[in-house]
Amino acid sequence: MKKSFMLLCSAAMLGVGLISALDTPTPVSAATEAATQNVSSKGKISTVADNGVVTLGNKAQQLYVDAAMMKPANRILPAGSRWQYSTKLAITDSTTGITQDYAYYVGRDLWLPATAVTLADSAKKLPSKYVVNRDQGTVIITNRSGAALYHMITDSTPIAGAQKLAVNTRWHYAHVLVANENNVVLGYLVGGNAYVKAADAQIVQQHGIFTITNAKTAGVIDDRIGKSVRNLPVGSAWRTDRVDYVWASVYYRVATHQWVLSTAGTWRASK
Repeated sequence: MKKSFMLLCSAAMLGVGLISALDTPTPVSAATEAATQNVSSKGKISTVADNGVVTLGNKAQQLYVDAAMMKPANRILPAGSRWQYSTKLAITDSTTGITQDYAYYVGRDLWLPATAVTLADSAKKLPSKYVVNRDQGTVIITNRSGAALYHMITDSTPIAGAQKLAVNTRWHYAHVLVANENNVVLGYLVGGNAYVKAADAQIVQQHGIFTITNAKTAGVIDDRIGKSVRNLPVGSAWRTDRVDYVWASVYYRVATHQWVLSTAGTWRASK
């Protein structure tokens, strides 16, 4: 099991996002496409755990700070641009039963109406050799030449016009892309539309406390033999010093060579 490091920290400490169209205020243009309003009258609303890339149509689009898209943000996305989303809302029509996408979460407190999107490529459509692991933490850039940004780690060309991330700077990540065939971390989603390659960064470490709440998944895995060696009792709390991504699962280290699955309880940062 390859070990990696994590730091869960507040946006106030590090800032969030990297792409200027999402993270700095821009004037609202008259060309902005209006969002569909009165969302509650459309049908049953559901949150879908998904991420992928959306492509806008031939008009610039107003973003919104709320999922119902009733509160405009002072930010727009240009026509034809592509953006990474980390969650989406869907509406199921109460009459027909048909479910359609309603909005995409493309940045911190920034929602994009589905009516502005001409194409939505879900990460679930990635080849089976890739796994999207939804976790969050902080990476530090280790490439002395800086780290290029990509729409997806599977892309061969960096995002046009995006500046490299400087060495030794730290960035919040929301997803981790893992190679399914050999369990190698490939990259981290560090902005609403930007991945950085794992070869250019490493996860920052922080100690924490893990409290067991689920007896069914509380078995401790020994990384030398790859098997469970003991069970941790519900209610017990354990100090952790590392995190690791094993395909679509998150593990915390509770002792030398011993790891517990994240679904076995709750984790909080500690000194």
